[in-house]
Amino acid sequence: MNIIRTAPVTTALCAVMLVLWPITATQPDIFATLLFYAPNPSIHTALSSAFVHSGASHLAMNVFLLVLLGGEVERYVGAVRYTAIFGTAALGAAACITYLDPNSATVGASGVLYALMVLLIGMNIARKTDLRGPIVLVVINVAFSFITPGVSIAGHLGGLIAGVVMLPTVLRGWVWPIIVCAVSATYVLVAL
Repeated sequence: MNIIRTAPVTTALCAVMLVLWPITATQPDIFATLLFYAPNPSIHTALSSAFVHSGASHLAMNVFLLVLLGGEVERYVGAVRYTAIFGTAALGAAACITYLDPNSATVGASGVLYALMVLLIGMNIARKTDLRGPIVLVVINVAFSFITPGVSIAGHLGGLIAGVVMLPTVLRGWVWPIIVCAVSATYVLVAL
């Protein structure tokens, strides 16, 4: 299956991450401009931080999972809804970081990936297919979050919460859960 043709938004998101990495790895000022810093939250950095990664292994793991999970979700909901889901999940992760870990600085697409994992479970429910694979994926990643130092547990939790809020998007085809999640996350980022 050609991911460029079947999941063009996922392909573009991965390309942006891959292009940004050598730039941010060699230009600390640009890295600092794009990371999410909870004491001074902004919508700009809540979104941009999802494209910036702290190292090659961090980038490789997130791009790999984004191709797998994002491609599947994009094919299921379409490019426009998928783009909204990606941005909303990034906002949700940042909002949770702002609330639960207010002194942290974070980067990476992991919060988005957690939302996509939840939506993949919802897609399997809607398709009436086996849930074991997606559930095991979530359990392994949650365990990884707790045993790996330096991982943003708040960001991962925010992604999970955003995914749960957006579940009706894949279960029923509704758009309003994306809007509710995006507005709520934006409110937290602006109000706190």
